Amino acid sequence: YLPDEPTPINILTVLLEAERCAIRTWSEVCDLTFGKDPRTYDMASRILQEEIEHEAWFIELLSYARDGKVVPSGHFRRGEPGDAPYSKNRGFYNP
Repeated sequence: YLPDEPTPINILTVLLEAERCAIRTWSEVCDLTFGKDPRTYDMASRILQEEIEHEAWFIELLSYARDGKVVPSGHFRRGEPGDAPYSKNRGFYNP
């Protein structure tokens, strides 16, 4: 839900919390499927990595909105717009 006062900082804070909720959810899916369902685990872990990347973007944008300077989070890989490095046709996890 959007905040009552839709400032960039408030909106980015809401979006950051939404990404963190998604990270918690996909982490649970990974925990439930690890060693039991390799395909679902592989899919969930790829989605989890993308959610972590999105979290990093929102942290960076929020720091820019609050402080006026860009502070790269450092734990994600930049690529071309639309590039999703964790969901390309890579091999499935197979214990």
